[in-house]
Amino acid sequence: MTSPGSPTRSSRDYLDELVWPLLRVVRAALPAMIERRYGKIVGATSATPVRAIPGLAVYSAARGAQNAFLQVAGAEAAPYNVQVNGLGPAHIRNNMYYTDEMLADDEVRGSFEAQIPAGRLGEGRKAAELALALASGASDFLAGQIVPVSGGWAT
Repeated sequence: MTSPGSPTRSSRDYLDELVWPLLRVVRAALPAMIERRYGKIVGATSATPVRAIPGLAVYSAARGAQNAFLQVAGAEAAPYNVQVNGLGPAHIRNNMYYTDEMLADDEVRGSFEAQIPAGRLGEGRKAAELALALASGASDFLAGQIVPVSGGWAT
């Protein structure tokens, strides 16, 4: 079966690339954090599952699985002073989703920006700054949260 919107990738590819690695990393790191009663895990996921985007059904399902896993892992780890949260970017400027050619075309760029309440694509630096905050003491009272970085697109 091919994923809607991606004729060359199978549904299993999305799970193999997005879901299983996250589960393995969290399961490997969590026991030591629980034992020392301190730790931070910030999963890189996506805000995509909160909106229905035609053509992205399987991708959104895989990202949704990541989000659900991080939420439950966060609730399970919280009693041990371990914070597990996720960063869910969408509409962040990068060459994978927004090529220079696309952004050079005012009409194409405008169609992207029109979907975002902030009216512009986000910068990777802002997502990185939020990831640092989630990995710091600033997140000591957050557990199992998926924090969208989307200029208001994922509300």
